[in-house]
Amino acid sequence: MPIAFKGELGEYQAETFDALVMKVGHGVTGHVALTGKTYYTANARTDDQAATIPGTEDVDESLLVVPLCYSERCIGTVALSKLGVDQFDSEDQRMLEVLASHAVVAFENARLFQDERESARTSLALLNLSRGLTNVADIEQVLQESLRAVPELLGCSQTQAWIRDPDSGEFHLGGHLGFLEKFQEALRTQIVAPAIAAEFLLSLEDPFVLPKHIVAEIPAQHRLLDDIREVLVAPMRWEPDGLGMLVVISPSEDQEFTPSHLRLARGIADITSLALGNARRFDELERAYVSTVEALANALEAKDEYTEDHCRALARMSMAIGAELGLAGEELKTLELGALFHDIGKIGISSEMIRKPAPLTAAEREIMNRHTIIGEQILAPVPFLQPVRPIIRSSHERWDGEGYPDALAGEDIPLESRIVCVCDAYHAMTSDRPYRSALPEREAIRRLKQAAGTQFDPNVVEAFVRVHDRGDLHTH
Repeated sequence: MPIAFKGELGEYQAETFDALVMKVGHGVTGHVALTGKTYYTANARTDDQAATIPGTEDVDESLLVVPLCYSERCIGTVALSKLGVDQFDSEDQRMLEVLASHAVVAFENARLFQDERESARTSLALLNLSRGLTNVADIEQVLQESLRAVPELLGCSQTQAWIRDPDSGEFHLGGHLGFLEKFQEALRTQIVAPAIAAEFLLSLEDPFVLPKHIVAEIPAQHRLLDDIREVLVAPMRWEPDGLGMLVVISPSEDQEFTPSHLRLARGIADITSLALGNARRFDELERAYVSTVEALANALEAKDEYTEDHCRALARMSMAIGAELGLAGEELKTLELGALFHDIGKIGISSEMIRKPAPLTAAEREIMNRHTIIGEQILAPVPFLQPVRPIIRSSHERWDGEGYPDALAGEDIPLESRIVCVCDAYHAMTSDRPYRSALPEREAIRRLKQAAGTQFDPNVVEAFVRVHDRGDLHTH
């Protein structure tokens, strides 16, 4: 492939560089590239080694070609041509060889500099990916961050991540990037069977490439491409038995994956595997923490039979109202935990007071009101439950500032606490208590509306009424 040209090709009308492309071993330049030795022909028209460029005149031409060799490796050639027979002498050859020796050193230095710069760029990108995943505890987020690194590192815009289900052995899509909308639904519903996974993944640790002739045998509905391209697969493994794969699609039919692509894919897969292992351990730790707090909740339920149904119903209602108000993802998860554990502090209140069949005295009410502070303190040692603590502490604050324990008002009260407060009041009003019977739902709704703007956030009450009227409250 020519990288520079000066002169003319007679009457040739097409692109000059296209005309000069020559395979190694073909023509004079290809012969020099193959042998690494200088070649001079006094008349290329009569030389069997020379190749005629289609579209050019058949004329007498002298041709001198010198190899660009570096450490016994030929990286290219320099060619001089001149119309006429025997136009170059030994001095011309010596000068061209000296020029070539200087040029090849410059080329090699430039290549090394470019390689070093590219290596530094990719190393920095891998380092940034590793840093970015250090504190990510969500498996889906780990996969999305890793997928976003693929275009920068591999130059490929289409990629997928698959995770094995430990029970069924099937691989399910964990995330994807760069696929046309018409393929996305098919992606979400596809499953890689255990038998296929066993053949390609269970026995392999290093990334590998599915060549185009193999990809062509995959049914079109599973290939998810309009054409046939190479596919790179990088296995991912994490303790104790996690298994997944990163799948990267070549940018075009003509582009093949190189050893450099495989090394970079291995780097991405290894970093992702480590992050997935950390996320799994965090998830297990999180479940252990939740189990501990639920054990406390169970102890509370033993004190007050009402509390069990109340907390779980309150969590369901709060999730519905939170979604109505635009909360999603981690926000809804935090709200659910806040609602589930909002009364956990009652574990520090005497059973007699909790079960008292009559309204509490002022002194008893003061003691009871401390349960929000106690609940917040119970969760203090649990790292991942820190966002839940303010919800519990403020779950009995009032919109007008007359609540407890901090007399917060309006939007100074966390939104999640305002949601829990409304749901808590509704469920309490519509449940039987030792000292009174349940109110009808219509009356409970009327009282919520009446207290909107004083006890309750008006926006939360409106959202509650909308969800209730649609029948989406899910109190049971």
